[in-house]
Amino acid sequence: MDSASRSKRRPVGKAVKPPVGWIIGVDGGGSKTVAVVADDQGRIKGRGEAGTSNHHVVGWRAAFAAIAQAIGSANAEAGATKQRALSACVGIAGADSVKDQGHALAWLKRQGLADHNLVVNDGALLLGATGQQEGVAVVSGTGSIAWGRNTLGRHARSGGWGHLIGDEGSGYQLSIEAMRHTVTAADGREPWGPLPQAVLRFYGCKDPAGLLPLIYGPQVTKAELARLAPVVFRLAGRGDPLARRLVDDAAAALAALVKAVSRELGLRRPPLAFGGSLLVRQKALRDALLGHLRGSIGKVVVVRDPARGAVQLAREQIET
Repeated sequence: MDSASRSKRRPVGKAVKPPVGWIIGVDGGGSKTVAVVADDQGRIKGRGEAGTSNHHVVGWRAAFAAIAQAIGSANAEAGATKQRALSACVGIAGADSVKDQGHALAWLKRQGLADHNLVVNDGALLLGATGQQEGVAVVSGTGSIAWGRNTLGRHARSGGWGHLIGDEGSGYQLSIEAMRHTVTAADGREPWGPLPQAVLRFYGCKDPAGLLPLIYGPQVTKAELARLAPVVFRLAGRGDPLARRLVDDAAAALAALVKAVSRELGLRRPPLAFGGSLLVRQKALRDALLGHLRGSIGKVVVVRDPARGAVQLAREQIET
């Protein structure tokens, strides 16, 4: 066999096909904003993060700045800074109304980042990540909400009213309950036990009075207060009755959100998508929630990267 024949038979590596275009997906949560840039097949090529984009907490200007920062970082990592994306989907915590979503959509279009643009509540990203056409998404992180959709395209939500009048079953609410029990125990209104001791230890306080500037300080954020929640779960895992009751109360509150959405949409045994730092990281909360919903739900998926759901929804805009 001559050298020419050998060269013809030599394996040749497949040329890397450049993407036809980019897809932008954003998960704007209560604690942080995560943006990803994917190729036209949905493969993640870049990721960026910024602070919260919940406009109820920081206002629209700061929310948009966080989204822009996260997208900019993701674009830079993907090498997509000079190319207009095919489609972009942004899910924003607290953007539940048509007015809020319209305001955010108008801003997104003005940025000229993509040919197609979509703004949804962050709960919709969870269902997008599962590929389910109907079901209920439950978020429990800094805040909480349940959001659902049926096969007719109707959607409904329950919760998501913010930390002052809502956020049942959230990290913030669980932390506040732990601190309430700490100060009532300090007053002698209930026994002093492991939970109050753990709260003071977590904050490095010698006595409960030291909690006041940490709670009421002008720069203290909702997300910072919610950091106490894992302490409650650790104690619950060790069998502390008070911590276990607080975890079960949180699960019952989340179950009530799921049931309300299911009733509104006429869903029987709906699939569930779990999201948010607490539901993703705390198996005890997931198990307790499933216990409250036993027999009334279908398949359960834990969504660890909601930004991928945003990519899926963005891709669907191109395909339709």
